[in-house]
Amino acid sequence: MLCVAPNDVGTLLLACNLFKLKLLSLLLQGRLLGIKDQFTAEVAAVAIQLSGQCDPQVAANAARITAEMSREEAAFSATLSKGQKLLNEMLARAQAAGASNGNSAPVLPGADAFLLYDSFGFPMELTQELAEAVGVEVDLPGFEAAMAAQRARSSSSREAV
Repeated sequence: MLCVAPNDVGTLLLACNLFKLKLLSLLLQGRLLGIKDQFTAEVAAVAIQLSGQCDPQVAANAARITAEMSREEAAFSATLSKGQKLLNEMLARAQAAGASNGNSAPVLPGADAFLLYDSFGFPMELTQELAEAVGVEVDLPGFEAAMAAQRARSSSSREAV
């Protein structure tokens, strides 16, 4: 994993999750700009060059960092493609439902947003941003309810074991 080795596991997991969240966001932004090929290793190379004087370990590990970026990008791209296709379908349904309701703004159901989060790793903020770009609101209370239900299922399954 690309993460540094901090003193405790919690910090390491936080750093890794933050990295993956930012990578997913970067990939989506690149796709929205029309970038089809892998590009994050090139972005990382520029960041490494800019931060080399601040932390020599970054420059010393440049090859490992760019290789990991390429590997993660390839893995995320496959998941992202499936999730983005599903999100586009969900947004089209929400827009059609909103148009048939006349006065109400189109709304992406919270359960749909949760499916994207749970199955494809789409952060809620990203789903909201993409929905907003096409004039669709996201049902946050519905998302939170689906999240709470998942937590309850997870908790009860741990207790059963």
